[in-house]
Amino acid sequence: MIAIFQNPDAMFWFPAVIAAGVLAWWGLRRRSRAIRRFADVPLMRRLAPGLSTFRPALRAVICVSALAMVVLALADPR
Repeated sequence: MIAIFQNPDAMFWFPAVIAAGVLAWWGLRRRSRAIRRFADVPLMRRLAPGLSTFRPALRAVICVSALAMVVLALADPR
């Protein structure tokens, strides 16, 4: 199946999607480093037992995926 786009110029927004993904990855790494700098792992588990690394990563993946789908929708595939 060949995708034909009514507005192929919208595909120029995909570098913004990639930039958002890189920015999300960088933010997650920065958050992780800040947490490790604040306290070691056993102490951090006692201070913040509900602290998760999975939820922020999942949130970033969902947001970047949603942005990619918006750009794809703007391209108006037929």
